[in-house]
Amino acid sequence: MSNFISCIVMGLVMSFYSVFGLTPTIYESPEEALQSEVFELQKEDYRTGTYPVTIRYREEGKIIEKQIRVTVDGPYTVIENKIAIDANAITLSEGVVKKMTDEDWIRLTDAHAWRTDTAEELMVYVADKQQVKDEAGKYLISFGTEQGVTTTVPVTVLAGTTVAPSNQQSKINVWYEQNPTDTGLGFIGFWNDFLTVLRIGLLSMLVLPILLLLWQFFWSSRIEHHLQIFIANRRSRRKKD
Repeated sequence: MSNFISCIVMGLVMSFYSVFGLTPTIYESPEEALQSEVFELQKEDYRTGTYPVTIRYREEGKIIEKQIRVTVDGPYTVIENKIAIDANAITLSEGVVKKMTDEDWIRLTDAHAWRTDTAEELMVYVADKQQVKDEAGKYLISFGTEQGVTTTVPVTVLAGTTVAPSNQQSKINVWYEQNPTDTGLGFIGFWNDFLTVLRIGLLSMLVLPILLLLWQFFWSSRIEHHLQIFIANRRSRRKKD
């Protein structure tokens, strides 16, 4: 009986720990933390852009937490002076090209630009579409930003076929560290500790009533068992008398 109760309690505790995320991953070095974050990002199909990432690792007996930025780029991403622009190669059918507006080209190629140091989105315009013709063949179209950064992507036009735009796979490339001089946990560490204590408190509020019920059930069963033995003994004595 006690083993059964222990299994239930351990299962509940592990489940709540998993739900509340009380064990954030802390790595032994910044390199290990970076490699792990890259691996996690590679598993997801991220749109090209710059994303904030938090890494935690041990250094000289302290837990260091840093905010960095990682840039996801693709085969047609161009980065100059912290200005990035990207678009996807697309495939269209004849009869569609002549109906396309600049907004359509930007939307279908997912042309977009941003700053790699702040992740701020920038305006994109069609720089050159004169080469693209409304007949079967392979062409090039260019997009640009107000800062003068441009990218060129291929456009394939097929005859007599209705097709959807094709997207190229992105890949992880450049890391930008935003806080290279972090010294220990600081306020962020205090906030994380506070959240951990709060989560433990909530966990206790959920688990303790269950433990009390199990404890009550256990002792009630024992008392009931002893009462049954006592009553049985009294009856046997009366029969003898």
